[in-house]
Amino acid sequence: MDKRGGKDKNWPNLHHNYITMWSNRANSRAVGVPIEGDIVNYGDAYMVWYRQHSRLLINPLRRSTSFIPSAAPLTALAQFVAKWNAKFNSEVRSMPRGVPP
Repeated sequence: MDKRGGKDKNWPNLHHNYITMWSNRANSRAVGVPIEGDIVNYGDAYMVWYRQHSRLLINPLRRSTSFIPSAAPLTALAQFVAKWNAKFNSEVRSMPRGVPP
């Protein structure tokens, strides 16, 4: 016993409408109305963040053939500098004050 049930059902016949819709999916297209006006302003904080953290490759009219660098090396460098800066600051704070070097 597999506990799934429905062994006596004709599944292709039961789901015929859905199977037909799936088979004809290439003949369908979504039609929408263009949105007028700005939904999100260009200078909105989210949009500034989005442009800094994403690759703008969606628009085929502005397709770039140039190299698009990944942010990973810059992120790693920023983390390294932040860690080094924190270590340097803690060492400077631990030095005795008022004593010439």
